[in-house]
Amino acid sequence: PLRTEDDLQAIIEGLSDGTIDAIVTDHAPHHADEKAKDFESAPNGILGFETSLPVAITELYRKGKMSLTDILACMTYRPAEIIGIDAGYLAVGGPADIVIFDTNKAFTVKEDEIVSKAKNTPYIGATLYGAAEYTIVSGKIVLENGKIK
Repeated sequence: PLRTEDDLQAIIEGLSDGTIDAIVTDHAPHHADEKAKDFESAPNGILGFETSLPVAITELYRKGKMSLTDILACMTYRPAEIIGIDAGYLAVGGPADIVIFDTNKAFTVKEDEIVSKAKNTPYIGATLYGAAEYTIVSGKIVLENGKIK
């Protein structure tokens, strides 16, 4: 966990100046029973898979701390390059993995609408922007109008 505002600002600065290459999540969801332990005993992490892009759009892009292009680079092709996979870009003949979202569309994070088995997030009740409307994986629509197909 980030301890101070200085820690948070250092991360934003590192993302902005390229010192930090990527924004990623460790999608290892934990059930509420696993997380309902004391801080030292509970597994690390919070829900990130469903909220990482909206949090980045809300906190970085909409507040003028990073461009949308830089955020998307940090969440797509840079992580792919780091781990050496063919992903994170759009090109003829490339992988058709696409997320369609609206940076101006607000939504409220609701626990009962979280798809992951992990429901632990400090964003429940928060208004965020940029929820995925469509997700296409390998050319197939897997999320349409915000609902898993």
